[in-house]
Amino acid sequence: MRAALIVLLTAAACVLAGCGGGASPAPTSAATATTAPPAPAATATSTVPTTPSGIATPPSLGGPIVTRVEASAPTTTPAPTLLLIGDSMAVGTAPLLPGLLPDWNIEVDALGGRITGVSMQIFRSHVDPVDVVAFSAFSADPPETVSTLEASVRESVERDYARCAIWATIYVRGKDYSAANAKLHELEREYPGKLLIVPWAETVARRPELLADGVHGTPEGFRVRARLYADAARRCVGET
Repeated sequence: MRAALIVLLTAAACVLAGCGGGASPAPTSAATATTAPPAPAATATSTVPTTPSGIATPPSLGGPIVTRVEASAPTTTPAPTLLLIGDSMAVGTAPLLPGLLPDWNIEVDALGGRITGVSMQIFRSHVDPVDVVAFSAFSADPPETVSTLEASVRESVERDYARCAIWATIYVRGKDYSAANAKLHELEREYPGKLLIVPWAETVARRPELLADGVHGTPEGFRVRARLYADAARRCVGET
């Protein structure tokens, strides 16, 4: 099992570094990751998938990543559990979380270009409760569909499934997600302690060098984003 997990994390890190075409979904009975065949190089659209909002997803962040990594650090109490669901930003964040949360069990379901509605369908399909459910979503949705975001956030918090839910503010260069981000902070005030908002848009506004293409993080950008999610997860369970 340990060897399989090491192979899995190595493959996931390779996805982040852009050295492969992504990972194929794993069987539900075990955490595995395989490298998909390279995408055809005939046209730009065949190698760079485009989301419904027109955002190009780099091939290295296309995913999918469907995996579960068990805690590597010894604990005297049951390991906290984190479920991350989302899009290409989740694909880039996921490989870094086990190193930041070594005493946690982490499950990931991520795919480049995934819209929020699909993320919520995946969320509903999970029946085993977790301590923290985290979302990396809405950057592939039209900015004006704030009602979709609000309904999704409320569902993630109000469902009797996790101690709290984590969402992140959205930044896409050239698109105005200010209304969506304002709604996220409004909902965080409405659900104190149950909803934690990762200030991603605020972070990259101060440090634009963290973005590789106006949407996705550089390697350092994804390290910063992963730390923000890990810090929020620890706050949720009272570890900080």
